[in-house]
Amino acid sequence: MRALVVLDMLKDFVDGCFVFSNDAHEPADPELGVWGGHAMAGTPGAQVIEALEPQAGPREPVSPKRVYGAFDGTALDERLRSLGVGEEDALAHLHSVYGARIAALDELVAEAPAAAA
Repeated sequence: MRALVVLDMLKDFVDGCFVFSNDAHEPADPELGVWGGHAMAGTPGAQVIEALEPQAGPREPVSPKRVYGAFDGTALDERLRSLGVGEEDALAHLHSVYGARIAALDELVAEAPAAAA
């Protein structure tokens, strides 16, 4: 058995929306060569667990992804901006720590000022 540890999801810290950035793989995705078949788009294995199931509406969107990074090749940045989100915190399952690191790096790069030419 495995456990998901949720840290400090307190009203003092969370006042916005919950965004679910989840694997939703296609058969040709390169990541499958590393991790094997998992979370195939449209299957039960690619759905959010029932205990954390998103509520219908714009404040708990699901953003499918095909690679580690939550922002890489997805519309997550635009979706967050459309919701008025200016700051994100990442909560990740232990198995997804690498993905969370990539997502955080993606966000830092997206927020960095453009390099001078």
